Amino acid sequence: MLSASAPMPGQPPAASPGQPPADYSPPAAYAAPAGYPPPSYPPAAYPPPGYAGYPPPADYPAGLPGYEAVVAEAPVPANAPHRFGRLRLGGGMGYFDPKEVNTWLKARVPSSATMESGFSDMALLLALEASAAYYPIRNVGIRPSASYLFSPKVFSVNGEATSYYLHSLAPGLSVDLAYDEGKLPRLFISPGIAYQWAWFEGHEAAGLGLTLAMGAELSFGAARSKGISLALVFRSANLDVSTRPSSYSDRTPTINHLDFSSVLFCVGFQLGL
Repeated sequence: MLSASAPMPGQPPAASPGQPPADYSPPAAYAAPAGYPPPSYPPAAYPPPGYAGYPPPADYPAGLPGYEAVVAEAPVPANAPHRFGRLRLGGGMGYFDPKEVNTWLKARVPSSATMESGFSDMALLLALEASAAYYPIRNVGIRPSASYLFSPKVFSVNGEATSYYLHSLAPGLSVDLAYDEGKLPRLFISPGIAYQWAWFEGHEAAGLGLTLAMGAELSFGAARSKGISLALVFRSANLDVSTRPSSYSDRTPTINHLDFSSVLFCVGFQLGL
């Protein structure tokens, strides 16, 4: 009698459980037909459902769609924060008319002289200014400043250049009255006083003058701490001459005043602290 595990006559021996028969040969690998496109990579279902992905770093901004938005800019605040300190550096140019100085120049310059640039009279006034303001409250501040004012005049006589310069140093103090709302420019008006020292060809003068600046500040940056200022500056300063040249010829025509009354257009760079 045959056992249950013995093969039947004419049949190959049975394989061990879990193993193919001893004479089993696997089929050849399937080859795609000619011209069949290769499969795309990655598959359409990649990544597989439920894949957690790589966790973003702890400081990665929340709410962004993915790593495509690498840089997230801080929003510009609707209202600029109150800054107690403001530094400003700037310069400007404008018109003035020192009549006595121009009369003195006309007596010195022959009719054959050639102007190197500008008008025959001194009319262009240049200015450099540095100031710092303290704002105890948002819309009112105190601003000490220092200004350097000068006007050059160059003539050419027989090919030789002759130059004259009118200078003034003017430390001042003004009150800033400002208004700002939202993202609009910050408007200001600044009445003040300045004590001026002035020099011109051996003449010296000093005295108090009045100033009035009005304009706007345009702030930028995420914290709105930087900006530029554009202003019209009116100056009234007709200074009495206290010192004259020792030579009589240099004192004629007589100059009794060095007049820096002017209107300037000024541009400044500002930093809030």
